[in-house]
Amino acid sequence: MKKRWLIPIILFAVFMVVLFIYTVPLPIQLMFEESKEQINNPRRGVYFQIPAEEVDHIKEYYGDDKFSVVLIALNLKDYLNQEKLPKEKIKELKNALKVAREEELSVVLRCAYDWGGNYEDPESDETIKAHIRQLAPVINGYKECILVVQAGFIGPYGEWHSSKFIEGTDDGAETESASNGQNNSWDWMPILKEMDEQLDDSISIALRRPMFVRRAIAEGIPKERLTVHDDALFSTDTDMGTFVEENYTRKTELTWMHDNMVYGATGGETTNVSEYTTAKSAVQAMKQMHLTYLNYYYNTEVWKAWGNETYKGQRADEYIKNHLGYRAYLRKVKLQGKVIPGRAMEIGGTLKNTGFAGMPKEYSIKLAIKDEEGTRLCDLKTDFSDAQITFSGKVDFPGLLDTTENSRLEIGIKIGEGIQLATKGCRFANHINYFAAYEWNVKKGKWQLVE
Repeated sequence: MKKRWLIPIILFAVFMVVLFIYTVPLPIQLMFEESKEQINNPRRGVYFQIPAEEVDHIKEYYGDDKFSVVLIALNLKDYLNQEKLPKEKIKELKNALKVAREEELSVVLRCAYDWGGNYEDPESDETIKAHIRQLAPVINGYKECILVVQAGFIGPYGEWHSSKFIEGTDDGAETESASNGQNNSWDWMPILKEMDEQLDDSISIALRRPMFVRRAIAEGIPKERLTVHDDALFSTDTDMGTFVEENYTRKTELTWMHDNMVYGATGGETTNVSEYTTAKSAVQAMKQMHLTYLNYYYNTEVWKAWGNETYKGQRADEYIKNHLGYRAYLRKVKLQGKVIPGRAMEIGGTLKNTGFAGMPKEYSIKLAIKDEEGTRLCDLKTDFSDAQITFSGKVDFPGLLDTTENSRLEIGIKIGEGIQLATKGCRFANHINYFAAYEWNVKKGKWQLVE
């Protein structure tokens, strides 16, 4: 009796396996490698500097060089003790941001009362705060192209030194008493609080030293909007006064930045060749700082030195340019070789990020389905970290798409924000944004992977 039922059971089991294979396609895994090619993407990279009043000649500043970032310098020297800015000056900033947006450049903005080394303090911080209130609406109006606003205003070149507003902070000796309100070392705080209040919450503010960031956090300014700009990178053991707080060494400052400066874009410029500008030392520091933007024209001797070194199989200057900010590439994708109409396609994968910083907090990741009519973006579940992004989801098609003979669609991943995400998105470091193509098989009534 048992033997008589055995054969039908086996045949039924085989039938179910065949049916499962036919109706539930097995996933296919695709693997990809990173290239060493330079990729220009928004919100990261080497930058050039231009005065706001000269942006109409912006292409003369960078010629054939490729940039994604510009530092716009707004000169307020003529209004040192004049609270109301003329309409022409506000229009100048608006035009500068407009041109940068048209050129698809991410903006680092700094306002200062001196760009030539002849600095005078405004008589009162009320003047500075009044200027912030007048400029903020223009800045907020172009928030989508603002990478970071450097605190500026104070000191020569807006670099937060040699000013009455920061007396007592040039060495660590007075830091503790200053933080307890026992002297005027923190007279810059009302200025920073005005910026925090007036600028859109999405805009990061960069301070000159980590110690300033710590103090600002203690005063209630959200850590998520604060970052550091270091205008003496790798110059000395303190980066010419960047790391000066008592009980903090260069090593502990860099560790603190690694653990805390993970939200906004850090950046700056070099000043001289030193023991800290060797490729090995500099790259390690850039990783710890999450360095996102770096001046390409200052200091040229440092860039020249990097060009004469090799790091991880390529010229050190090229490696550094390639890894500023984020550098994402598609590493792995799992998808189905066949998709039956009316059923969801499961997809998942991993993007690797080998850049010095994480992906910008504004970015989202979408599944892109492209056919003759255009591109449709679908939501995915994502998990972001500095080193990688995992994504997964189910997409119903061809309910979204045409299923006539010779229909073809491509599947890819897009990362970005706003209009930039909806159009071209960020480029991956292996040029693989679209990784699979499907064609409609009329006879079998299903989509089939063809490449």
